[in-house]
Amino acid sequence: MEIRIAEVKHLKKIQNLNHDLCKKEKIEFDKTINSQWPFSDEGEEYFKKKITGDYGCTFIAVLNEEIIGYLVGGLRRPETYREVSNLAELESIFIIENYRSSGVGQKLYEVFINWCKTKKVKRVKVVASAQNEGAIRFYQKNNFFNY
Repeated sequence: MEIRIAEVKHLKKIQNLNHDLCKKEKIEFDKTINSQWPFSDEGEEYFKKKITGDYGCTFIAVLNEEIIGYLVGGLRRPETYREVSNLAELESIFIIENYRSSGVGQKLYEVFINWCKTKKVKRVKVVASAQNEGAIRFYQKNNFFNY
């Protein structure tokens, strides 16, 4: 398995994986999530910008030329109530179920953190549903704390 920088040719697969994430989140945690959003004009534009723009990043996990997971992140405007000017957010991560708990998410996360370091990021944030105990454990293992 290897981690690669996503290209526009991977857009549809990333949209499909995000759709799977949205469906899972809607069923398990938040009934208000629009699981069709990744296929909307807004969703497609969002992913294109994260793949091609300077302020975002998209990484894919590839096994036998199949994309088995992705991570999207990006730089954020400074939060004026904080004394940190360089902020990034891990915006979404999803691994196909058969490959979860095998280190794929950890590798995607580590590549994202290295990207953050190249951008001189001082603080990384992530938002997760309070009921998503698996995600929270993953983030806490990686030095995030509940806020």
